[in-house]
Amino acid sequence: MYKILITFITALSANYVFAQNIKIFNHTNSVLPDNEISRVIIDKDKVWIGTKGIFVYDGKAISPYNNPAVNSHKLDLLFKDKKGSIWFSYNYKNYRLACFDGKSWKLFSSNTNGITINDVHCATEDGNGKLYFGSIQGIVTYNGKTWERFSLPKESIYQYTIRSIAVNPNGDIAIGLNSGLFLYHNKQFKLLNSDNSELQLDVVMAVKYAPDGSLYIGYNGGLGKGGFSILKNDRWTHFNTSNSKLPDQTVRGFEFAENDTWLATNSGLIKLHNKQWSLKKFTSSRWEAILGMAVNKDGTMLIAEPEGFISFKE
Repeated sequence: MYKILITFITALSANYVFAQNIKIFNHTNSVLPDNEISRVIIDKDKVWIGTKGIFVYDGKAISPYNNPAVNSHKLDLLFKDKKGSIWFSYNYKNYRLACFDGKSWKLFSSNTNGITINDVHCATEDGNGKLYFGSIQGIVTYNGKTWERFSLPKESIYQYTIRSIAVNPNGDIAIGLNSGLFLYHNKQFKLLNSDNSELQLDVVMAVKYAPDGSLYIGYNGGLGKGGFSILKNDRWTHFNTSNSKLPDQTVRGFEFAENDTWLATNSGLIKLHNKQWSLKKFTSSRWEAILGMAVNKDGTMLIAEPEGFISFKE
């Protein structure tokens, strides 16, 4: 797999997308109050859009979702659990999380049963339905009834800013940090960093398990090392701007759909398909930073970026 991927990455080509199959929405041509869209997720017949408040996209137009508790507040999280409930992280009075099950809303305060919940910006779910929420104060879990603190190896939870979390079917957990990568296996933690492993950079922006079981790791590369790595069976493969055609050292996220692998970077959207890597450009002025993305069943890409919300299908 790794030799094949190295061949793929060298075939990266730039594609400029100006066809009728792309729709770009911002505050000038829609009801969006702000151009910076931070989150996007797909839910049945609509798309949830997170910016200063909640908006929905039905495939044609964007409309505000009217809920006083979350309106006009910047959203730091949009997450859909396996039951179909949508989770929102925001800051409204004493509330920090909201859950919508399709019919009713449930609000959670910043202190629930003695568990502090603040600044949540990533989430995942394990095979038993337990939810994991990551923040600047560590990780909390929710099993549908009770909240608990997920214990990390060091005494102070404030030593870890959680950037991303992923769980595989075996119950292994990958946690991206500002200071490395936690791997949780057989109820034991292992902290990887650039000194004790092949981790290329200590600031891990994104982690996600691929269908084949490999772990994709995205870095906040800047001018130094970065790009992304693939870890499978203790073997590492690294891709960056020095050894490949990757356009940027920062990789914010991954999506896997059919035979496609999508990467969100600070310089556009990358897709791997049929042994080819391609770079998608959506404006003529500059490469756009992709802040969030989701893939619909029909192959439509829904994209959150600093200049608006994009619906794109090849």
